[in-house]
Amino acid sequence: MEKTETILFIDHVGFNIVGEKVSESDKTITVKNPAVLQAAPNQQNQLQVQLLPVLFKEFLDTSNRDKGVSFTYNKDKIVISDATLDSRLKQQYTQMFGGGNTPEAATGNDVIKLFDE
Repeated sequence: MEKTETILFIDHVGFNIVGEKVSESDKTITVKNPAVLQAAPNQQNQLQVQLLPVLFKEFLDTSNRDKGVSFTYNKDKIVISDATLDSRLKQQYTQMFGGGNTPEAATGNDVIKLFDE
C-alpha cells in the first residue's frame, strides 16, 4: 500500500485546507479530498476542531463516490505549510474519507483539546 502525504495549506480566501497530496509541479499542487479545518470555542469554552470537505461526496455521481475527488491549486494563490498535523487530526481526516463509517467520522464532530486546562 502506497503511503500518502497529508498536507496543510492556506487557500486564496484564507481557509486552512488539509488534504492528501497527489502531485506537485512548479506552478500547481493537486490535492485529493481536501477539507477545510475550522476551530471555534464550544459552550464549555474549549476549542472544537472540525474538518469539512471542500466538496461533499454526496454531490458526486454514485459511481465515483468511493474514488474521492481531486482539486488542483495554483501555488501562486496559496500558502503551503511544513506543519506536521496532530495524529488525532490526521485520524479524523482519514476516517472522514473512508476510514470509518460512524456518524462522528462522517461529520468530524470530535472535540480535540489543543491546550492544557
